[in-house]
Amino acid sequence: MEIGNFTGTGIYIIVERLYDFLSQKWNNIGMSNTQVHRVVYQLYKKVDVYLDGQKIDTSTLSLWQRVKIFSGHPLVKNPSLDNSALFSLDYSGSIIFTSPLSLPGIHEKHSSKIYNGKL
Repeated sequence: MEIGNFTGTGIYIIVERLYDFLSQKWNNIGMSNTQVHRVVYQLYKKVDVYLDGQKIDTSTLSLWQRVKIFSGHPLVKNPSLDNSALFSLDYSGSIIFTSPLSLPGIHEKHSSKIYNGKL
């Protein structure tokens, strides 16, 4: 199976999920926790790689070609003729916002900023 060479296009899909952990509150006064889980995918397009004017395949490289590549010989990348593309996971992680004391009105303003996408 050949693993193709792909290069990033700079087109991203970002998925964010907000989780609000409701802590025990007395009369709406207490601790609040909000977790933002973010997943980022990037679109990659397949490219053909050329070394000394010849198209190379990663599975059939000779020892001399490997030595040239590792020593910094220039590689030329051109878009592939089959125009294939794929999305790949670039980042996945979470951020947790915690406030030890949440007063009525302050918590709603903070949450509305997050839900509107303006931190």
